[in-house]
Order: sequence, then structure tokens, then C-alpha cells
Amino acid sequence: MLGFIGGLIVGIQFIIPFILQMIYNIARSFRYIQQLIEGTNNNQGN
Repeated sequence: MLGFIGGLIVGIQFIIPFILQMIYNIARSFRYIQQLIEGTNNNQGN
């Protein structure tokens, strides 16, 4: 049981940075899409 918990902790330590990187990439691409949408809206306004 203790070995299982230890393995779980080690696994979490590897998974967390991967999840954070994934969230960061999604947020960055979302912001990029938002800028594109705002850009087209601004062009239509002009």
C-alpha cells in the first residue's frame, strides 16, 4: 500500500507539469483566437 502511494506521488509530480503546460497552451491559443476575432471586428468597424 505504501509503495502504491509513493508511486502515485511520483506519478503526480510528472503529470502536474504536463497538465500546467497543456492549460498554458490552451490559454495562449484561446487568447490568439480572441485577438483574431477582435481584429476582424475592428476591421469591419472601419
